[in-house]
Amino acid sequence: MQPMPSAAKAHACSADGGAHRDIGSCTPPSMRHSPFSKASCTFDESFVTHVEIEELPLNWRDPRPPAELKDIGDEWIRSERSAVLSLPSVIVEHEHNYLLNPVHADFKRIKLSPLKPFRLDRRLVT
Repeated sequence: MQPMPSAAKAHACSADGGAHRDIGSCTPPSMRHSPFSKASCTFDESFVTHVEIEELPLNWRDPRPPAELKDIGDEWIRSERSAVLSLPSVIVEHEHNYLLNPVHADFKRIKLSPLKPFRLDRRLVT
């Protein structure tokens, strides 16, 4: 496996509830008190590469994610195939999460709203 190019990625969910679930389940407890921000974004469907459940390893929903999941993201970044990668949510299978590649040429065409504070429900923080 080649090292991943130096590129920041933004993680996005299709709804605020998805962000709450993902942060609450995937963020170490010590980081859940950190300030988070949110922005809405819109983009043309042509900017998106979709990963379907059938393309994922059989154990993609395991509590300890298989290395192949990281490989999918690494390959997407290296290929510069699209500005947005759509993936099934591990928590809610029929919802999607998105990775945004800010170094992709089409990223500047994604419309982002101004950042707003995003506060986790206190029940997820403890």
